[in-house]
Amino acid sequence: MNPQKKELNLLGRRLQAELARGAVRLGEAAVISRYAHFLDPRRPAQLKILPWDAGLVYLNLEEPGKALHIDVFHEPAALNPREVASALRSACVEYCRVRTAAAPGNHLTPSALLERLYLRTAQGEGWALSFLREGSGERGGERGKAHNHLHLLALLPPPWYDLVPYLVSAAEEVVAGGGWELRCVEELVSVSRSQGRFPLPLPLPRAGRSERGGEGLSRQVEVQTALELAGHLGGVEDALELLGALEPGRGRRSWAALARRFPDWKSILGDLAGAGLVQRSWLHWTLTPAGQHLYAFMRTYRRELEAQWRRVLRSVPRESLSYEQVVRSPRLSCWRTVSVRGKVVPLAPGSWPGELALPETIVEAARRLRAEGGGIRLQISDLRVRERRAKAPLEICLLVDASASMAGKRLRAAARLGQHLLLATRARLAIMAFQGKEARVVVPFTRSQARLVAGLRSLEAGGLTPLAKALASAVQMLQRARAKNPLLILLTDGLPTVPAQTADPLQDALAAAEKVAEQKIGFVCLGLEPDREFLQELALRAGGSLLVFADLEGEALIRAIHQEKRLLTS
Repeated sequence: MNPQKKELNLLGRRLQAELARGAVRLGEAAVISRYAHFLDPRRPAQLKILPWDAGLVYLNLEEPGKALHIDVFHEPAALNPREVASALRSACVEYCRVRTAAAPGNHLTPSALLERLYLRTAQGEGWALSFLREGSGERGGERGKAHNHLHLLALLPPPWYDLVPYLVSAAEEVVAGGGWELRCVEELVSVSRSQGRFPLPLPLPRAGRSERGGEGLSRQVEVQTALELAGHLGGVEDALELLGALEPGRGRRSWAALARRFPDWKSILGDLAGAGLVQRSWLHWTLTPAGQHLYAFMRTYRRELEAQWRRVLRSVPRESLSYEQVVRSPRLSCWRTVSVRGKVVPLAPGSWPGELALPETIVEAARRLRAEGGGIRLQISDLRVRERRAKAPLEICLLVDASASMAGKRLRAAARLGQHLLLATRARLAIMAFQGKEARVVVPFTRSQARLVAGLRSLEAGGLTPLAKALASAVQMLQRARAKNPLLILLTDGLPTVPAQTADPLQDALAAAEKVAEQKIGFVCLGLEPDREFLQELALRAGGSLLVFADLEGEALIRAIHQEKRLLTS
């Protein structure tokens, strides 16, 4: 037998034997099995092998044991699926060359292998061969997201298992070529069905088969699907409200309430229909069996999901939609922790000196020596220290445009930003909204998430944009609250349309912005690209910063605010 063929056969048989026992690591970063995988972020070096066939879960195949599941782990990155497919093609070409050299009668072609490979990255998913054909588009991509592994499914018969090392090597080269690091998986843990409830969170929001083979969602996708839905709608409570309104037999009254709560309901239901969670009857929309299954799951594990959602809200997205900083604030104090210099006091007996006040200590020693006489000699009683510095917490007022154009996902993005600011910082937070001809305090300064969420859920978009009134009211509110370290964040998607002092709403808003600067209030404006010229002048008059976006999206707003914090404190 040809040495190359013998080596390939030996490699294939060894891999087949290892897979019969569960899963196998290939190198440090790749794991191969016939089952679904779960990487717990609380233990990133440990990978759980779940008891569900990968082909049934991810590809809805009819028979188990047909698909190999290959995961190559790396630092969070958005790999280009076309580049991955191209690297896999090179690997298949080399594999076919080696097999042909080992067995001249072999007629295996790279195309025959590529059409059996299904890949997924943050930028798209699909069959490898489709990415290589001109005009074939990616599907299921999550633009702006970053994944921590390359997901590959290979429909290979056992004689072709020796292809796997070639595929893994190609995937690792794509990761390294992009400047990202591979991540080591140190431990594989097999999870049996008898172990009960699975830990949170779980990956891969894709509809598939349930444990018993029904049409529901697989347990390993239920949690992530619930969290994706919460992110799409603004929270777990909002997701439950929507799913509950769509339960079969609820009637038109709940449907009317749904339309008021979610003005962009047509777009939302279209997305849910695409995910197989809702369907349209001749009267109205209702949950599919998969949707009913998800609703029951969310009600059962509501408390756990809310805890997990809070962790999501605290996090800062690694990737998001792009934005541009147009104006940078010349005042850095708006993001500083204000330190009040402590007064000088004698050192208390038995206490740690802390910050020694050296000039005051020398003066006290000199005063004592002048009275007593003798040489210079310090005593404990001479020591003077400064009291601990009192720090004024940041006090943020989030001023939200609630005009009609903010209805739907933009208002939900504002709500997500507000919750993030409360959970991810130690700042006190207040929410103000402006619409029609008025501006009102939705949530006074608080550290309570329950109070914040209740206020945010009361917001309904509608009316015009009284920006001048809003800025003046925000300044007055901060003065009444006696905020020591105030920051005003304005979130708007348009130009002012309601005047205040004159007949020109734009000039009135600019005049109100000058009051922000006069009161030395930190100011950041988050707006849209079409309104750049006016918002730039507004930010300059307020002495603050301007960040412009293509659209107001929750993760982009959060990332931009944190970047602004780093810039202002640099």
